[in-house]
Amino acid sequence: MRIKANNMKHSATPCDVVTGPGKFLLNHFIKPCIIGSAVLAWSAQTAAQLEEVVVTAQKRDQNLQEVPLAVSAFMNEDVRQVGANNIERLDAITPGLEWGQFGLGARVSIRGQGVANFEANTDGPVGLFVDGIYLGRGQQAWTSITDVERVEITRGPQGTLFGRNTTGGSINIVPKKPSTEDVEAGIDLNLFDYSGREVSGFVNIPLSDTVAVRFTGFYEKHDGFIENQFDDDNSYLDEDMTYIRGAARFTPSDRFTFDFSAEYWDQSGNGAAFSGVNFFDQDAPQINTWSGALSGVPDLPANGGNNNDWEINQDGESTRDISSSIVVATVQYDFDNFSIKSVTGYSDYDQYAGGDSDFSTLALADLSLDTQAELFTQEIQLTSIGDSPLEWIAGFYYLDETIDELFRFNFLLGGFDFSTRDGTSDTTSWAVYADAIYNLSESFAIFGGIRYTEDDRSYKSSDSARADTRGEVDASETFDEPTWRVGVQYFPREGMQLYALVSTGYKAGGFNRYRPPTDGSLNYNLTFEPETIVNYEAGLKGDFADGTLRTNLSVFYNEIDEFQAYAFDNSLPSSITTNAATAETWGVELESTWAPTDQSRFQVIAAHLDASYDSYQAFSNGSVNIDASGNTRELSPEWKVTLVAQYDFDLGDAGTLTPYIQSTYKSSYFVTASNESNGLDEEASYTQTDLRLLWTASNEQLSIEGYLTNIEDNYVKTGGFLATNGYWITYGPEPRIFGVRASYRF
Repeated sequence: MRIKANNMKHSATPCDVVTGPGKFLLNHFIKPCIIGSAVLAWSAQTAAQLEEVVVTAQKRDQNLQEVPLAVSAFMNEDVRQVGANNIERLDAITPGLEWGQFGLGARVSIRGQGVANFEANTDGPVGLFVDGIYLGRGQQAWTSITDVERVEITRGPQGTLFGRNTTGGSINIVPKKPSTEDVEAGIDLNLFDYSGREVSGFVNIPLSDTVAVRFTGFYEKHDGFIENQFDDDNSYLDEDMTYIRGAARFTPSDRFTFDFSAEYWDQSGNGAAFSGVNFFDQDAPQINTWSGALSGVPDLPANGGNNNDWEINQDGESTRDISSSIVVATVQYDFDNFSIKSVTGYSDYDQYAGGDSDFSTLALADLSLDTQAELFTQEIQLTSIGDSPLEWIAGFYYLDETIDELFRFNFLLGGFDFSTRDGTSDTTSWAVYADAIYNLSESFAIFGGIRYTEDDRSYKSSDSARADTRGEVDASETFDEPTWRVGVQYFPREGMQLYALVSTGYKAGGFNRYRPPTDGSLNYNLTFEPETIVNYEAGLKGDFADGTLRTNLSVFYNEIDEFQAYAFDNSLPSSITTNAATAETWGVELESTWAPTDQSRFQVIAAHLDASYDSYQAFSNGSVNIDASGNTRELSPEWKVTLVAQYDFDLGDAGTLTPYIQSTYKSSYFVTASNESNGLDEEASYTQTDLRLLWTASNEQLSIEGYLTNIEDNYVKTGGFLATNGYWITYGPEPRIFGVRASYRF
């Protein structure tokens, strides 16, 4: 959060200015009287005011503190401060957000709304948007957030304005736009453990008073964090990534703006492997092999994986080759009373991934998945302009996505294919929406919106390696749903709001890749139904103590029907999606920043979450149906608390020295819906602490930073995948890392 000089006039403490429901929330959740007393101990002459943050969470420029939504916004300097190259590192400083991964796919969850499978037949409940363009594949969450204007993470269903499958929330990455003001350039060099190196840079070039271009590049390479004791050339969690972006802006008048951007990123190496790191047998958890499925292989348990942290012991290569291209064209024209905007986007995503799937030092079996996904979107927005008490936005949205997949499961021992599945998914979606805020007075407003979405989906699949017809799928269906929101805002004074809302969300249905067994041994359908959610939420946003203390609090309760849950069919073997009957979530989220002086800043980010399956009586844990009712949902720790502190030591002409500490606590959580009593799918509670020491030159052009992350060297479960007689588990994301970063701005 950036800081500027103090110029606010009010100086009441949090306890004095809040009455009624607001006082109850403050007193019972964040104890503001204690904080307020501490704040008053500092001289008002040395106080620093927290700066206004402008976001587009409601598709119009607004002060974050005036938006009646739970939004975490990170400016470019915030992203750089925590060393975030992608969304992963924003987990610790965003309440309600959990980053998980399995193989190549990111498993992003917000408020317990997550999914374990991101193949062609499914979508995620958290919408990822880059420059306003929806990206539907889970692996695309690895996209770079280098040289961004900001990253906005909006929690709760966004069924009206960002309606594309956002039952959990949305992540909106806004890259920096070209500017006609000045020539700017910068370069960062980062060297760290595991032969790690990163280079990133940007340049902004005004070509005239109306045309400017901006170019951004990023490169990262490091050895594997999980060392393969059998073959060090195939260690896991390595990285080899290149990202480039070019953008142009044309502004011939104050009314007209044309933006064009194109970005490309390429990722190779082993990564997290195709499947996971370890395999735990359901019947013999101490065996880290496929002993149940391949029990006839001599000495297999003795040749199993290594149970030491950050080590594996496996034969066979792990391979990934990923490329992603995104092109966006945005045209906006402002009339006297409204503006019209067109956002056109195209995304092309290619992935080949393959690797060892027997988790042993024997060459027994491997998996591969080849995916090509093309997506086209077109959105037209009409937005009000002016000082009218009625602010509104209306729009039309269109999406066309085609995904082709080729999946192979090969038994090297014996030389035969167990599965060769070729599938194609086609989705055509359109929606119309309208949203408005009416300011009844300077202190009271009502708001609401509605959206109608229709999804035409089809899925075709065949498995040439199977003798039966279960892999022959040719299904299509149309899903549609109206979603809406309604709420109120109350501003008791400048710099403070209370809000309450009810909102809904929708995620389209789809099709499993195989037909269910005819013997009834497992209970699921070829078609899974849409997932819907109703969100009840109340919140407080306020600046206190002369603007040095900013506290945002939200309380929510969600009811989810037809929750799209991940399960497994052991007879294929293949992941399946089933509809849990109902699920519930409630929680409290807190973001509080205190800058008592120009030199210091303290933060508390906390979330309490209760996310469970209310009724889920036909969950397939791999081989049988079990009753998972009452189980905790995946990646849903009950508590997450992060504390941040930093202080700027003024060295005069020698610059500024800033120590920074960040420590996060997470309570235990599960990575599958099984909630196994033996703990196979459970991660115990842990802490993770990062230390940074930053020196900045007096002219602010040069900075050098030393850092140590994950001091505890935690080896945590980040994802789980039900499989044949057991669980594939992914660990990470990174061990204890020491590094040095240098930055120069021209």
